[in-house]
Amino acid sequence: MARAKQNFEKGAIELIKHLTDFKEDEENFGLCLEFVLSNFRFHRFLDVDSHKIHRTLEGLQQKLNIHSQEEKARFFKESTENFLNAPVFERKDHGKTDTHYGILSLLLNLADSQTSVKFKEKEEQLAEKEKPFDWYAYLTEGDEVYRPYYGDSPDYSDEEDDLGPHADDSGVVVGEGKHVTFETQEQDTLQPDHGNDWLSRNIIVQYWRGDLDGSLTLNTHWCNKLAENWASYLSSSNPVYVPPSTMTVSEEHVVRELIWMMSGVANASLFELVDKQYRIKKTVQVLHLTQGALAEGLKNLSKYSYISLILQTFIDDVMSFNCYGDNTECSSTYQAFASSLVTSLHPFRLELLDIEKIIIKREESFTLMKLQEKLKHHFPLLDTLYYLYTNGIECVPKSMCNSQKAARILSTIYDAILQSDMLANNNTNRVSTLLCIWAQTCRPYIEILDDWITNGSLIDLKQEFIIHRNTGKSTLDETFWETAFTIDCTSDTEYSKERNSQSKSQSSTEQSKSDDASSEQTRMNEHAISERLQGVPKFLLPVLEKVILAGKSMQVLENLGRLNDVIGRTEHTQKSLYDSLIESLQDELGSTSDNENPQPPDSHTVTAPTDCSDSQDINKQLYVKGIHNPFLKLNFENMESKKKIQSLTIKEDETLGKLKKLNLDCMCPVQLAVQSSLHPHIEHKYLHVCKSLLDILVQEFHLMDYLASMRHFYLMEASDTMYDFYIDIFDKLRLHEDWKDVSYLNLVLHDALQQHHPEEASRLSLFIDETKGAKDIKGPVNALDSLALLYKVPWPVNVVISSKCQDYYNQIFTFLLQIKRAKYSLDELRFIDLKGQDGGQRSEHLIHRMHLFRMKLLHFVNSLHNYIVTRILQNTGLEFQEDIQQAPDLDQVIKLHNTYIANIYDRCLLHQRVAFIKEAVLKVLNLVFAFQANWDSGINSVNEEILSEMELDFSRCIQFLTSFLNNVIKRGSFQHLESLAFALLSSNETITMV
Repeated sequence: MARAKQNFEKGAIELIKHLTDFKEDEENFGLCLEFVLSNFRFHRFLDVDSHKIHRTLEGLQQKLNIHSQEEKARFFKESTENFLNAPVFERKDHGKTDTHYGILSLLLNLADSQTSVKFKEKEEQLAEKEKPFDWYAYLTEGDEVYRPYYGDSPDYSDEEDDLGPHADDSGVVVGEGKHVTFETQEQDTLQPDHGNDWLSRNIIVQYWRGDLDGSLTLNTHWCNKLAENWASYLSSSNPVYVPPSTMTVSEEHVVRELIWMMSGVANASLFELVDKQYRIKKTVQVLHLTQGALAEGLKNLSKYSYISLILQTFIDDVMSFNCYGDNTECSSTYQAFASSLVTSLHPFRLELLDIEKIIIKREESFTLMKLQEKLKHHFPLLDTLYYLYTNGIECVPKSMCNSQKAARILSTIYDAILQSDMLANNNTNRVSTLLCIWAQTCRPYIEILDDWITNGSLIDLKQEFIIHRNTGKSTLDETFWETAFTIDCTSDTEYSKERNSQSKSQSSTEQSKSDDASSEQTRMNEHAISERLQGVPKFLLPVLEKVILAGKSMQVLENLGRLNDVIGRTEHTQKSLYDSLIESLQDELGSTSDNENPQPPDSHTVTAPTDCSDSQDINKQLYVKGIHNPFLKLNFENMESKKKIQSLTIKEDETLGKLKKLNLDCMCPVQLAVQSSLHPHIEHKYLHVCKSLLDILVQEFHLMDYLASMRHFYLMEASDTMYDFYIDIFDKLRLHEDWKDVSYLNLVLHDALQQHHPEEASRLSLFIDETKGAKDIKGPVNALDSLALLYKVPWPVNVVISSKCQDYYNQIFTFLLQIKRAKYSLDELRFIDLKGQDGGQRSEHLIHRMHLFRMKLLHFVNSLHNYIVTRILQNTGLEFQEDIQQAPDLDQVIKLHNTYIANIYDRCLLHQRVAFIKEAVLKVLNLVFAFQANWDSGINSVNEEILSEMELDFSRCIQFLTSFLNNVIKRGSFQHLESLAFALLSSNETITMV
């Protein structure tokens, strides 16, 4: 306390002198001093709050991090911690005293705009090392030291006089100016010179320039003269033999160059590349081996040196963005494959490094045989990697698109896994290596797929994914579902045609082929599709359609504004697709370390979830506070970039560790394990997305109501409404009046709709297609061919009910209208219109014939009408409604709807293959309208010959239809025509009886 009082008094005196002009002996000076000391001792200011200081320091550090000043924040934290822990105040042996916090509080209050100050960390000045004490100079101080002379020293003439009187006693003078000295043991002790020895031991003789290693000539063993003896033998046995100029090297030199080549060095002094194989140069000679023996001994090692060089060249090209030869960045799949090669070759490179260290130490001899023995267990791995490279990379044309290149390498690795798994049990290591390579290589591909079907974004910057978005096709287009996404290098239209033909063939086989023929046709269609999809990775082929459907559904949901309903991870898919694949592989195959003691987790592994949760919390806080600053978000991401990179590296290492521990000795085939590990996760995402879209279309956009409306009006299921509409048109046709007034037709249609379906009046309308009506008019039955309905279908329902579907509906509508008109024409005939003025016997007989012929025509038309309405429209419609309730996705709904229309189109005799049946039916309908005209004209205008011709034509048509349909039904085809054939048969029997 006394010391503090002295410090206070000195400071107070200086303060008073600085602020006032009082002298120390004045009374005012004493009063000021007492006032100042009293305030120092009994002040009313609060002590510094250490917790508040810590909070302020942490806030300032966080502020610096937010402004991306990480180095400044780190240095600030280290400096404040060092200052607080330094025991330099109040005679205490520990830090964090009130003085520490008081000084920091003062500095913090004085600090202003900390983020704008330029910062440069001071370099620590290393303390200069104390030079070792020179005991030799100290002990020899004042003594004369003998310095030997070397003849080539340029300083002899300058120091000749300073050598002393005994300089000539240690040498002999020979000739003029030459002084020969004799080194003594004392000289070696005083100044040892080991430079030449070190150089001779550590510097390699430049054998590539032709320099000869002196150690080779010192070895006098008889084996060391084998090459020389062989050359002598050749010279003696062949007089014209000329020994070539040789470069003699040791076996150690050859071994080291082999190690360098296996490490990826392209330029070799002793080897040359000939026909994709390294060969020892003919000028190279090893003393204890002949040229042939040396070449044969190096054959295997040279082969794997070339393989290693090729693999390393590919890795270097990928890393330098030159794998395509045009300095463009390689695809992510190629980069992943190169990374897997690096990982697989790492143990091989480590062993090469160990061998080279052994050779450098020269503690043991290392021959070519020993090198091959050391490395032979790595050769199967090199063969496997080279097989993958040659079949998946090298043989691919440069003009091939990235998606097919990626698919080729993935399929090659996958095929290699399956082949190795089917061979024998001793290929477990090869299967494990291939499985690790496949898992690393397919990761970018699976991540693109996962991002598309999980988040709805198809991000493929390198164009390596097999499915591409057609940017020229709008989502609001009704053909979006068919043309929005294309399978690269394979026409999406052709793919759709194959799928449609497959579905049509499956439906048509019920009519024309047996079950065996149906299965054969299905296999042929599947084979055709597989040939068109050669660019798809084989492990994705079984679920490719589901991937496409899930992606399309995500795109439609995005345009509907309902992407948030399905985006991201569900409660069953918290992990990414790739992580789920790895874990499922572990569950399917098991792990070899299940029974071992679990190792304690690495301390770094806990940082990965922490970083992820911190990022999520930061983004959540920014969203809650309404801050949408991309730069601020980027700074937060940069704060933890290093931790994220570290966690990703650790995560990748963990993944490889899990793959290497898979138990491949189990009975489960690898192909089944891979499919069981990947496909269920894709199918789960597919069902989740597609069912959500289908529920929205059914519940919010009333898809089923629109399909019902198409049946009501186009297929005339709303018979009351359509009857009110078409009777006016039929009457005008009968009276030969003009009926092609679109305004009048729409007015009649809307009047009929207002009575029964008023909500449909704004959607349904009529139009006249003159080009269609003027084409192929063969009789009065084609008078209504130009009449067509137009139903307004909103998006996205028009994806199902497209304009193309409405064209088919209109053709069916026209055919039904023809039948309805024929039936109406016969029903409306009155007996009173047939009677003439004279009632003779001829007239009565003719009237009777007219009545009979009317009944025959009416029987045929009613049979045809009942067949169409009951057997075709009703039964097919019930089957369609039952099937569509079980549809899992929108694509299945589209296929069912198209199949439904195609079935009705075929069964209504509109298909080209049954055109001759339709012609016979239309001929009968034309007879109906001709008969109606004769009936309306009266019995007096009826010609018996014309009536007889009409009866004969009708009889021929019925007989043709009956015989043909019976023969077809007996063969088991066109089962749906059985009821029509039975009705026509009964009609034919009636005609025969008459």
